[in-house]
Amino acid sequence: MQACVVLCCATYILLIAAPSALGVENVGYVFEVRGEWTLNGDSRELLRTGQELPAGGVIRNRSGDASDRIAVAGRAGLIIDNRSCGGGHCGSPIRLPRASRHEPTLMSVLMDTAMKLLRSDPERYRVYIIRGVTLQEAVARLADDRLDLSAVFAKAGAGTYHLRLTPLSEKVEAGREPLPQVVFAWDPARPSPLPARGLHPGLYELTLLKDDGLGPTPVTAWFFALGAGDFKDAAASFAEARRLTLRMGRGVSRQAARSFERAWLDHLSKKAPK
Repeated sequence: MQACVVLCCATYILLIAAPSALGVENVGYVFEVRGEWTLNGDSRELLRTGQELPAGGVIRNRSGDASDRIAVAGRAGLIIDNRSCGGGHCGSPIRLPRASRHEPTLMSVLMDTAMKLLRSDPERYRVYIIRGVTLQEAVARLADDRLDLSAVFAKAGAGTYHLRLTPLSEKVEAGREPLPQVVFAWDPARPSPLPARGLHPGLYELTLLKDDGLGPTPVTAWFFALGAGDFKDAAASFAEARRLTLRMGRGVSRQAARSFERAWLDHLSKKAPK
């Protein structure tokens, strides 16, 4: 049964993702970066999130600030190296491995696709972590005018939350204006869906509002709302993306991991059947 789920998920991803080119001497990506980092001594262009990294390249820190950090991930989603200058680990260079030709795999498709999106518009996927309520990205089931937000609120405490839902998907015909404010009563012991009459399938940003509902907080999460017929495959695909970020562990920050997950949700929403 487990093998069947993995196979179905892999098939779904490979069908909707652009095929990876073989023989490219790209051994990985800049998964996360802060500060000034150079590749092969070229100081004219600093490394940025999502940038492809060539085989045998050498990465060095230029600024030496204590807040500088970088995480380099291979195309299979494994951390090649990560450095935090606050710990005094930025003096020596990062030497990238040599090229190794390989067929596309489930994880390399995830990495190649999400990194391309992050590279094209890193600000779009940026996440701000605020202490307090913890929300997370998810695929949400939309059926019978009810939206299941249990995956988004899985790590949040019980309470009444004021929310704003803003369409992000081109397929959502709502002028991309925020929907009317909604009140969501969340109880992890007895989760219940949010009444969502008129909500269409698509990609949304959920913003947590202040307790009085009069203004936004910096707490946000993205979710991809889908009907029952399309939910299962998309949820399985997103679960693989989350598994990739969890496998990286402390090698990357939670902000970077969630940015990656947002990029994959964006990809799923763009490739979903009309």
